[in-house]
Amino acid sequence: MYRIVFTLVMAFLLNACASGLFIKGNQETSVRELLSTMEACHKNMLGDDYKKLEGKLFFGPDQKPSKNDFSNQQTPSQEEAAAISKLISSQTICEIRYLNWSQEYAPKASQATMVYSSINIEIFKRLSTGSYNYGRAISEMSSALVEYWKYLKFLEINVAENNKESTKQFLREYLLRSSSQNSNDSSGNLIVNCGGRGVNFVTKTCN
Repeated sequence: MYRIVFTLVMAFLLNACASGLFIKGNQETSVRELLSTMEACHKNMLGDDYKKLEGKLFFGPDQKPSKNDFSNQQTPSQEEAAAISKLISSQTICEIRYLNWSQEYAPKASQATMVYSSINIEIFKRLSTGSYNYGRAISEMSSALVEYWKYLKFLEINVAENNKESTKQFLREYLLRSSSQNSNDSSGNLIVNCGGRGVNFVTKTCN
């Protein structure tokens, strides 16, 4: 009986330790997968139009914007603006994929991920109307990613602290219940009273 209870307690503790913000991989691998999901959705929604924005607004997974890209003062052409507008109209479809990512990698980060997606959409809107040039757009998208990363780190720490407190509370309640049960259990009293002499549970006496 005691072995079974101990096993259940240990199972709870191990589960609590493992239930952080990221349930599959760590922050680096999880966010990389999210960015790949975003890129794949953009390519899927735009089709051939993706090439019109490649190297200006979007960059491959192994290619980072250069200093010249961040200082690009060019605004979208009419064709490019139409492609960006197509991307904006597909926001809901892409966000379903981002929610699927959240469920698989970080369920507690779903709201933050939707906010991050909405910020990017707002940047796309301003770029499509000419309010932003390409340099400002990718600068703000990069800043949004940094802030999202920092918030995930904060959220991860917060989840870990909450898990610790939940574990402590569980142990406190478990020990209190165990103590109460033992005080009302004649077998428990015999074990305490007999100490190292052993217990005869049939006669309910000490050996």
